[in-house]
Amino acid sequence: MTDPDSIHIVSKLKMYRNIAYRARPSTGERMHADDPNHVALSPRLLHINKQVRNEATGILYSHTFDFADTEALANFLTMIGPSNRQRLRTLRLYGGWCGGTSTSLRNQKAMMALTGVTDLECFRSVCRLDHVVVPPEDLTHTFYRQAHFFLDVFGQAKGKRGAALNIIRFSDENFDVASHWNHRPEKIPKTSEEHKARFHRELRRLLNS
Repeated sequence: MTDPDSIHIVSKLKMYRNIAYRARPSTGERMHADDPNHVALSPRLLHINKQVRNEATGILYSHTFDFADTEALANFLTMIGPSNRQRLRTLRLYGGWCGGTSTSLRNQKAMMALTGVTDLECFRSVCRLDHVVVPPEDLTHTFYRQAHFFLDVFGQAKGKRGAALNIIRFSDENFDVASHWNHRPEKIPKTSEEHKARFHRELRRLLNS
């Protein structure tokens, strides 16, 4: 029931249904039992009896789960059900945040599904929030518009409106002012440290308003 590494989840359309499944991190291909690099988790053990299920479920969902994009995150959270969502502790998102209207809708769907994960200890967004470097307040607003469902519910569950700030982490690439083309360069901070500080300051203001 344990894997020394994280569990990588991707999304796929199968028989007209959106599903999530475990895959190789490098290729996104589904992992099978005969894969030499496959660590069998055997979730079927959960169905042996009630005692085994109660003891093993927590172990299974205490893994770090990596998601290829927000669609995989939303599908996974929907498939595992409310009780198992509460057992999740560490989630990492590797893609899918940037894009147009359809991507924004997928992001909102994922963050709404995440409202059932109120015992989360770490949610790390490894991907960029925007394709280009934008003013930090604009970057904050982009994230907040799509994530406020989860941010608000998590704060209510913890009794502190800004509680989500303690568990959310963002890739430093989001704040690297020299890494990508700058949108409205006159409004971009001179240093990555200032960019990051202003982003978090604005997020804190929104959460506490």
